[in-house]
Order: sequence, then C-alpha cells, then structure tokens
Amino acid sequence: MPAKRPAGPVIHKLIDIHDRSPVILDPADWDTWLHAPLEELYQFDRPYPAERMVVQHTDALWSRKKGSTPVGPGLL
Repeated sequence: MPAKRPAGPVIHKLIDIHDRSPVILDPADWDTWLHAPLEELYQFDRPYPAERMVVQHTDALWSRKKGSTPVGPGLL
C-alpha cells in the first residue's frame, strides 16, 4: 500500500474534522479519475479554480442528522 499523502494545503486546516477532502473535476477529467492508476490521480490534488465555480443559493438542506431518512435527492 502506498504511503498516505496529504491532500493539499486546505487539509491541514480541516484535519481535525475529516482526513479526506472532495475533488472537483471537469467532465473532461472523469475518465482519468475513474480509470487511471493512483500515481496519475495526484494531478487532481489541487484547488479547483475559484473563477470556474458558481454558487447557487437554495432552501434545501445539504446535510441531514445521522439516522434520519433523506427527503428528495441526496448528495453523491
């Protein structure tokens, strides 16, 4: 098993909360993410460009309490 590698600069601020971080991919990178060997996946260990993100306000909650049943579509 390869040595555990830190997940970029943000993980140091969040390590007490969680030892993993999400990856945001362009659709063009999906095939690489799903099929490439581990060594090639480290290229995605970087912040996604802020200027390419869009924030949309919704009234739907993005989380739920442990043990509760989801209402409607959930997060992947």
